Amino acid sequence: MKKALSYLLIVFLLFSSIPNSSMYAITQESTEVNIEDYILIELLEDILIHDIKIAKGTVLYATIEDTEVAIQFQDSKEFIPLEKVNVIDSEQTKQEWDFINEEDMNFTPNTLEQESIWSSREDQASLHINASIPFEITEDSDMPIILIGNIAFYQMESNKEQQQNPSEKENAKETGNIKIDNQRKEIEKQNTNNDVIKSSTEPLSNPWQNSNSSYFEVIEENVPIYDNRTGKLVKVAELVKGETYPIHRDYGNWHEITYGSIKAYVLKSKTVPSQASAISNENKGYKTINRTITIPNKISVYDNSGTSLKEYGYLEKGSSLKVTRDYGNWWRIIFAGRVGYVQKSEVQSQFLKTDKYFMSLESELPIYDNRTGKLVKVGELTKGESYAINRDYGNWHEIKFGNYYGYVHKSGTTPSTGSAIRNKNVSYTNLNRTIQIVKDTNVYDNTSGELVEFGSINKNTKISILRDYGNWWRILFGDRVGYISKADTNIDFINSDQFFRAEENLPIYDNRTGQLVEIGNITKGQTYKRVSDYGNWHRIQFNNHYGYVHKTGTSVAVNPSIPNLNKSFKQSKERFRASVDLPVYDNSSGKLVQFGTIHKNQTYFITSNYGNWYRIVYSDRIGYIHKDLVTGLFNKSTKYFQAQKNAPIYDNRSGSLVKIGEINAGQAYERVRDYGNWHQIRFGNYYGYIHKNGTLPLNTIVYKNRTKNTFSLGTLTAKRNTTIYDNTGAKLTPFASLQSGKKLPVTRDYGNWLEVNVAGRYGYVSKNDVNANIMKAKNIVNPKTTYTYEMMQQDITQLKNQYPGLISSKIIGKSVDGRNIYAVKLGRGKTEIFMNGSHHAREWLTTNLLMEMIDTYSQAYVKNTTVAGYNARQILNNASIWFVPMVNPDGVTLVQKGAFSAKRPAEVIRINGGSTNFNRWKANIRGVDLNRQYPADWAHIQLNRTSPSYMNHKGRAPLSEPETRAVYNFTNQRNFKTAVSYHSSGEVLYWNYKLRSGSSQRALSYRLAKMIGNKTGYRLVNPGSNPSGGGYTDWFIQGKKLPAFTPEISPPVGERPVPVSYFDSIWRKNQSIGLMLAEEAYKR
Repeated sequence: MKKALSYLLIVFLLFSSIPNSSMYAITQESTEVNIEDYILIELLEDILIHDIKIAKGTVLYATIEDTEVAIQFQDSKEFIPLEKVNVIDSEQTKQEWDFINEEDMNFTPNTLEQESIWSSREDQASLHINASIPFEITEDSDMPIILIGNIAFYQMESNKEQQQNPSEKENAKETGNIKIDNQRKEIEKQNTNNDVIKSSTEPLSNPWQNSNSSYFEVIEENVPIYDNRTGKLVKVAELVKGETYPIHRDYGNWHEITYGSIKAYVLKSKTVPSQASAISNENKGYKTINRTITIPNKISVYDNSGTSLKEYGYLEKGSSLKVTRDYGNWWRIIFAGRVGYVQKSEVQSQFLKTDKYFMSLESELPIYDNRTGKLVKVGELTKGESYAINRDYGNWHEIKFGNYYGYVHKSGTTPSTGSAIRNKNVSYTNLNRTIQIVKDTNVYDNTSGELVEFGSINKNTKISILRDYGNWWRILFGDRVGYISKADTNIDFINSDQFFRAEENLPIYDNRTGQLVEIGNITKGQTYKRVSDYGNWHRIQFNNHYGYVHKTGTSVAVNPSIPNLNKSFKQSKERFRASVDLPVYDNSSGKLVQFGTIHKNQTYFITSNYGNWYRIVYSDRIGYIHKDLVTGLFNKSTKYFQAQKNAPIYDNRSGSLVKIGEINAGQAYERVRDYGNWHQIRFGNYYGYIHKNGTLPLNTIVYKNRTKNTFSLGTLTAKRNTTIYDNTGAKLTPFASLQSGKKLPVTRDYGNWLEVNVAGRYGYVSKNDVNANIMKAKNIVNPKTTYTYEMMQQDITQLKNQYPGLISSKIIGKSVDGRNIYAVKLGRGKTEIFMNGSHHAREWLTTNLLMEMIDTYSQAYVKNTTVAGYNARQILNNASIWFVPMVNPDGVTLVQKGAFSAKRPAEVIRINGGSTNFNRWKANIRGVDLNRQYPADWAHIQLNRTSPSYMNHKGRAPLSEPETRAVYNFTNQRNFKTAVSYHSSGEVLYWNYKLRSGSSQRALSYRLAKMIGNKTGYRLVNPGSNPSGGGYTDWFIQGKKLPAFTPEISPPVGERPVPVSYFDSIWRKNQSIGLMLAEEAYKR
């Protein structure tokens, strides 16, 4: 064949239309086959693919893609509608069909002279191929197969015998080709050098003689590529001189190459062997998809694997091929075994029913409305922009256009992925509101931060809107969110309109008097909510009534975005009066934007306080006005106020105003009550007064240091004018001060600071600025010793001094020998319970127990800790515990120190039977048992000794002894809700003295007894039918009709004191009893 006489190289490309980031950096794609990604399908009817009939009932592997299934067909894909197949949902069935990966097979073109039948199962006809129909075969165990849907189909035996004799079969097996003569004959006819395909016996000058190269280089200009699927050689493309291409298969005098989804052919004589290193865009993994492009005019194919685009082939006019994927303004194709790119604008692209987007290839591409039965132009699309397809409509695309559909002709468009669309509509729906276009107007996309035109709408067109957007309407255009200028549209108010926009500053009027009184202004460019339509007016919310704005100078705002629209705030009872024409600001954007004005002297209700601002509701929007521009208006229900300037605090208890401190400008405080022109505040443990002048009302707390501790650890006195600080923020903030010489209760000791309460807030003063007398936790009582009357006296005095305001004491009587009987109060609550000990002299360890309770509870109160889980501070603020630790001080001293501690030693020795060992002594110094002295069935006390004794002598009459009279009288003076009288031997609990069965008093006593028993482990004692009586708890139960208990704190030890070594065990069992019963009494 003569060499071509001319060489034509077409190099052109508009680089601006190709994304640099992708076109110059293409990477090869490969797909690993995972059988889990495939399903088995069964055909519901016969189908025809490339003239091969696949019979109904045939089973194939496939993947689901939208409304179709994709099957492997030779080395590409074909698509079948889902409604034509049945999906086989069975793993067992799937295991019965071998899956064959097409990438593992080599395919050989083939045709047969007669019709052939192929089957995937014995005697089951599946494929019908007419004579001379081209198809591709591969091999399985040296047997030819057709691979479709990744299933192997074998030629049925009877059919083989009709087409081949044994020698032909053997020859086919040896050559690896089946009946390719028909194809070769056509190719031989096109060989212009000789009429036969060159054989392997060519002279050695042939560069392909003995060559096994898989690549060839073109040595002539514009070498043709032929398609022979019709049985004739049809030129479809040209190769470029000097370029190298991969060989798919040797084909006699021809190279078989990959061309789209088919195989094509190039004459060897126009090529020489080459190598893979000569090319960088060899196709390794891309496969064609079910989309065909048609070439209207000869175009170039480009390689972009280098730093610039390079031509390496041409597609002939009228040819077509399948693409691999969309690539922006380009199609990616497989051309001569290499990955190439062609411009979309130079081809006609096939649209598929599955396509969701298209791109306009023309400027001003018309959109038509056909609702009248005629095509009416309503707008235009912009070249290079993509749009969503609502549905395929023959030669047209149906697109969304407002609330109806528009139609765009497919000519002048190309399929698109839609990936470049940034303003896809994902959530907006059309409102029931239509605008009319008064002049041709552009539609813009603003997602990039700049307005980008992507279409236009014709004059007189009507279109629904999505929402109001300031000076713009938001609309739906090609299923994209677009914006058109309100200036190019027309819309009228209707009664249901909820919002309007001010096109200029406009007055607000109040008409409650029957006359229009101007009370404020709305601001140009701002949007407002209407309460209702009012003829030529808008009715809006203003303060706690309506305001009116004339419609002139306003426009409709449909579904606008108003970030400060009120959704939850309600007006309080607090008001202000505008001192000037008062600007109202929106701060939702992070900047103050004025959107209204309240005229001077207008009063207005606030919703809440906001630092130096008031929050209000203004035309149903949240607004802010500065406090410096208003005068606060207080009412009796106003609970808080804010100081606009420093102001004095006065004490008026003396009948005159005495300055005791100051409040600070900008700080807020709690009022106790309104007091005419004054605020009454809590100042420590009394009231202070602040003049209202220079203060503003608040209806919510705006500080974090709200008073939490109301008890007092003592008092402080200011050595000088002393600042009080709030420490809840990042730094100390002054909020008040105390005048020199003035006092405040201390609620907490905090290192170098003391906590105080002023006007509902707690704060801190430096210890350096004050003199303080406060409680500090200190361990005072030593219970693990022989605890004497003198020790008790000393500890009571020290406890009172250590815990002023928490502990107090009184002498409720004197013993026979003149010793004081002390009652100690612990706590600040009004609810009271009573605990006593040492009625019996040898049981003095009960005094140790009670004094340790006082000591431990006091420390826990100051430290704000718990005792066995009970919060001492909380309980002792609500309740108080009275203790009489030593009822019988003479008897205790006698046991501990002997006869000479008594005023009449000879008498006590006589009563003791002449013995000077008083360890067994229980009675008082006169030999009377004090726990048999109370008026509870005293006359019938059992086992009474008739004369003075160390035990069991009840005396000459009830309450004959000064010790019992003191306890009796003290009990009657108080309102104790519970009583406990500690004794020492037996580890039992007495709780019931003649309580009537089924009574509420018995039920209450039993409930509390169970609580004590559960804590101590002491056994509850049920009294006999005739209990003895005379005891303190017997009398309390009977006389007060309230619960009382007698715990015996130790195991039996005989007639002697309980050893001190038992104390730890006794303490563990009883440490929380006082707090537990006080808490119960407070809650009862």
